[in-house]
Amino acid sequence: MNANMLRAKIKENGLTQKDVSERIGMSENSLSRKLCGKRDFSLSEIMTLCAVLSIERPQDIFFS
Repeated sequence: MNANMLRAKIKENGLTQKDVSERIGMSENSLSRKLCGKRDFSLSEIMTLCAVLSIERPQDIFFS
Protein backbone atom coordinates (compact mmCIF):
# COMPACT_ATOMS: atom_id res chain seq x y z
CA MET A 1 0.00 0.00 0.00
CA ASN A 2 1.16 3.50 -0.78
CA ALA A 3 0.28 5.35 2.43
CA ASN A 4 1.67 8.64 1.15
CA MET A 5 -0.72 8.60 -1.83
CA LEU A 6 -3.63 7.80 0.48
CA ARG A 7 -2.69 10.61 2.87
CA ALA A 8 -2.45 12.96 -0.13
CA LYS A 9 -5.96 11.95 -1.22
CA ILE A 10 -7.24 12.66 2.29
CA LYS A 11 -5.70 16.16 2.20
CA GLU A 12 -6.83 16.71 -1.40
CA ASN A 13 -10.40 16.17 -0.21
CA GLY A 14 -9.93 18.65 2.64
CA LEU A 15 -10.32 15.97 5.29
CA THR A 16 -8.39 14.85 8.34
CA GLN A 17 -7.73 11.27 9.43
CA LYS A 18 -10.43 11.77 12.06
CA ASP A 19 -12.94 12.89 9.41
CA VAL A 20 -12.16 9.87 7.25
CA SER A 21 -12.30 7.41 10.14
CA GLU A 22 -15.74 8.73 11.11
CA ARG A 23 -17.03 8.53 7.53
CA ILE A 24 -15.90 4.95 7.05
CA GLY A 25 -16.99 3.77 10.51
CA MET A 26 -13.54 2.99 11.86
CA SER A 27 -11.76 4.28 14.93
CA GLU A 28 -9.09 6.89 14.31
CA ASN A 29 -6.59 4.58 15.99
CA SER A 30 -7.42 1.70 13.61
CA LEU A 31 -7.08 3.97 10.58
CA SER A 32 -3.74 5.22 11.86
CA ARG A 33 -2.45 1.64 12.29
CA LYS A 34 -3.51 0.80 8.76
CA LEU A 35 -1.87 3.92 7.33
CA CYS A 36 1.34 2.98 9.14
CA GLY A 37 1.25 -0.49 7.61
CA LYS A 38 0.71 -2.32 10.90
CA ARG A 39 -2.62 -3.71 9.65
CA ASP A 40 -4.12 -4.27 6.21
CA PHE A 41 -7.29 -2.70 4.85
CA SER A 42 -10.11 -5.13 4.07
CA LEU A 43 -11.68 -5.06 0.62
CA SER A 44 -14.85 -3.45 1.99
CA GLU A 45 -12.76 -0.75 3.71
CA ILE A 46 -10.91 -0.10 0.45
CA MET A 47 -14.19 0.21 -1.43
CA THR A 48 -15.58 2.62 1.18
CA LEU A 49 -12.39 4.71 1.13
CA CYS A 50 -12.58 4.91 -2.66
CA ALA A 51 -16.14 6.22 -2.44
CA VAL A 52 -15.37 8.73 0.32
CA LEU A 53 -12.15 10.01 -1.26
CA SER A 54 -13.19 9.75 -4.93
CA ILE A 55 -10.36 7.35 -5.71
CA GLU A 56 -10.71 6.18 -9.30
CA ARG A 57 -7.68 3.86 -9.46
CA PRO A 58 -7.45 1.98 -6.15
CA GLN A 59 -4.75 -0.30 -7.54
CA ASP A 60 -2.33 2.64 -7.57
CA ILE A 61 -2.74 3.13 -3.83
CA PHE A 62 -3.70 -0.20 -2.30
CA PHE A 63 -2.06 -2.74 -4.57
CA SER A 64 1.27 -1.18 -5.45
